[in-house]
Amino acid sequence: MGSLRQIAVFLLIFSMNTAFTGRIWAQTEPLRVKYNFYIDDGDRAGSKLDIEKDGKRWKQNDGATTKGYIDLDYQHEYVLKFSKPGFITKMIAVSTKVPKDMLKDGFEPLLFDVTIFRQYDGVNIVVFTQPVAKYDYRADKDDFGYDTDYNKQILSDVKKAEDELKLKHKEDKNFADKANARANPPAKKPDDETAGKKGKEGDPVNDDGTNKKAKEGDPGPDEKTGKKAKEGDGKQIVAKTDDTPRLMLNPRTEDADRNSITARTEDSDKRRANLKSRTEYDSQAGGIAALMADNHIEREYIEGNRRVTETTVVRNGRTFVYKKIVYVWGVYYFRDGVNITQPSYIQEAL
Repeated sequence: MGSLRQIAVFLLIFSMNTAFTGRIWAQTEPLRVKYNFYIDDGDRAGSKLDIEKDGKRWKQNDGATTKGYIDLDYQHEYVLKFSKPGFITKMIAVSTKVPKDMLKDGFEPLLFDVTIFRQYDGVNIVVFTQPVAKYDYRADKDDFGYDTDYNKQILSDVKKAEDELKLKHKEDKNFADKANARANPPAKKPDDETAGKKGKEGDPVNDDGTNKKAKEGDPGPDEKTGKKAKEGDGKQIVAKTDDTPRLMLNPRTEDADRNSITARTEDSDKRRANLKSRTEYDSQAGGIAALMADNHIEREYIEGNRRVTETTVVRNGRTFVYKKIVYVWGVYYFRDGVNITQPSYIQEAL
């Protein structure tokens, strides 16, 4: 009788331990998120994936490859940020909160694609300061899927911004191609050595084929302009040798150019000094710090969950308002409410 009781107790403890272990295993099985990370007309240098867990920085993945995955623990809120310098940042929100009784069966991996585009001045990209898509547990499907209400609301704004970015990129690329063609014209076939030296048909020519009408000692045309230099035009004609240039500046003209260069250098030094004075100021957390120098008014303040640096610039009688807005997930720059790049902000507002 005693042996049977011991066996029964053993079996009961064993079954309870097995059930508890299985439940623990099911709870620790993560949700796998697989993604394809594309960069529109760009390489992968500097690209990355930052992951926040419950509002705090959690992990970072290198964006060196297109395909990747991340395992997410259940019962948490995640934000996945896909970024690259010079490109817009896209965020995907994933909520892994599910009913506890669903954890024992697990879930299929969550799959999605993300494409980021090059950032340009003049395109409103405020829509990208929030997640472009949200995924969570859908009770009607017993699986993870789109937050359809949220995605429908934001989809049109995202598409509009992406279309504008694509158009800007196309214009920028066409301009670059034309500029490159102008800078590197196709090589022309060399003309005959005597081309351009002969006079009109019937004019007497020398033995070497050149026009006899050219007076002895008459200076030839300038190498760059093709025009003959005239007396008193501020340039002296000197004999062409291996180490002597054909044209030399008149001493008076040279002195004037040197004075002009000196004046520009002194002006640049003053501008750098003014720039330093504008950037050296105290900022108080939660308060306002203001500085006014060279038609610049700058103040810094906290607004909700963001820190704002607002700079008012008066230039050529016009007033421009620049803002640098710092969120937990990134930094954005604006001129009169329109998004601009960081280099443009530094050049114009500082």
